[in-house]
Amino acid sequence: GGQSMLHSLGRTEDEKKLLVNALGRKWEYTFTTLVTFGGAFFASFPLFYSTSFGGAYWVWMIILFCFVLQAVSYEFQSKPGNIFGKGTYRAFL
Repeated sequence: GGQSMLHSLGRTEDEKKLLVNALGRKWEYTFTTLVTFGGAFFASFPLFYSTSFGGAYWVWMIILFCFVLQAVSYEFQSKPGNIFGKGTYRAFL
């Protein structure tokens, strides 16, 4: 989504901060949508659910881990005194 435009549109530090603040809470909606659709697939199409979520377990776990990593990046990139710095956290956006 908008995170891919962070490096091309945000030329200065203020522009990047403005973009991050505008896009900051979108990950909550994405994660909620993923969980909701997973539950809907379980209720509606049990065969699809068993093959998709069972066969591609590691793929779904990586996707969920990336959502968590993105959420942590949004929250901790602007904290004073963070260990890794803004550049490391922005790489995960």
